[in-house]
Amino acid sequence: MIKKSVLLLFLVIFTSCKPGSSEKEPVMFLHYFTGNLSQGINELSKEVNKKAKNINIIATPLEHEEFKTDLRLQLDGQNAPDLFSYWAGARTQYLVDNDKVAPISPLFDNQIDPTYFDESVLNACSYNGEIFLLPLTRHFIGFFYNKEIFRQYHIEIPENWEELVSAAQLLQESGVIPFTLGSKNRWPAQFWFDYILLRTAGFDYRLDLMKKHARYTDLEVLKTMDFWKELIEKQYFNVGNRNLTWDSAIDLLIEGQAAMSLMGTWAIPYLEQKGFNQKNDYGFFQFPEINSEIENVALGPIDGILLSKKSTHVENSYKILSILAQSDIQKAFNIQSGAIAPHIGIRDSAYSSIQQEIKGIIEKIPYWAFNYDLATEPFVSEAGLDFFVEFLENPENYEFELQNLQEKINQQ
Repeated sequence: MIKKSVLLLFLVIFTSCKPGSSEKEPVMFLHYFTGNLSQGINELSKEVNKKAKNINIIATPLEHEEFKTDLRLQLDGQNAPDLFSYWAGARTQYLVDNDKVAPISPLFDNQIDPTYFDESVLNACSYNGEIFLLPLTRHFIGFFYNKEIFRQYHIEIPENWEELVSAAQLLQESGVIPFTLGSKNRWPAQFWFDYILLRTAGFDYRLDLMKKHARYTDLEVLKTMDFWKELIEKQYFNVGNRNLTWDSAIDLLIEGQAAMSLMGTWAIPYLEQKGFNQKNDYGFFQFPEINSEIENVALGPIDGILLSKKSTHVENSYKILSILAQSDIQKAFNIQSGAIAPHIGIRDSAYSSIQQEIKGIIEKIPYWAFNYDLATEPFVSEAGLDFFVEFLENPENYEFELQNLQEKINQQ
């Protein structure tokens, strides 16, 4: 059965192309900015359509988790979207390797000034020597914390692992959940693995692991799991986290039941909508140092826009992409979404105070890594996310489960 969201897309296409319904030619844009991740998408569409001459971008949402599976079916079908949102990294590489998307390098030759973006960002959007992804957002993963709880228990911002664990112990003894986590959709759990590995083994080793040049049975991975296992066994995480989504876990932070949540900057608009104010109620700090000899690495996704190989409106899609690259368009979206725009021409004053603080942190970090499910190919991503969720419930068996994970990867 075709899902309602897909049927909606077809209906939108049909009504938009009916004679007399609009003089503008439609460009179909499929995206995953839905629910509590939807902030800024309406502003983006409105601003683009104001600038687009004789073109109407029709933004069609598909629920975030459904998008990951349904998109592939649509790209293989006869009604593929012209443009669609996606994540930089291995997921885009997979689509490039399977000839599902078209390069947009010509745009950067004559319509988009490449100096709009940092070289590192454009490198992340390039595959097989060509630019495929137009960068739209940069989200950063770090700790959001309840300021009142930190004030009440006189907790300073942890700068290293020992201080983080010490704070967690004090909070637990005081009846407060140190770390709130919602792993129902699996992906929120990955950030703990990502950061501990980056802080203990470093950027280069993690890159090797993501590219299957290293193994999940290596000492570096075992050490990572030992650090994480300590937190689980000391019961620093909320009970029943497998039943919670990322935003329902954030609710525990808002309600004062939990002190910290390791989450992306998309949490900012959610916190604000819930009446939790960044000035008095919550703050942010980066994942603390574990090994002082390991260089700092930032973690998070770069969202962007891809051009379908089956697009029937290529020229108009190019025009839309060139508009999406403009600073005012990127500003309109990112100041609402909680992210930091890839476009470097946006003034700091456009952002909220906490976004400015996060932007300052990012600018001092030499390396950027994509979170696990975006840095690994789809099969590995699925197997790894399953492992992380199981580990949260049964941490004692992790060495055996890591062997199983590596064997699955070897068989591919």
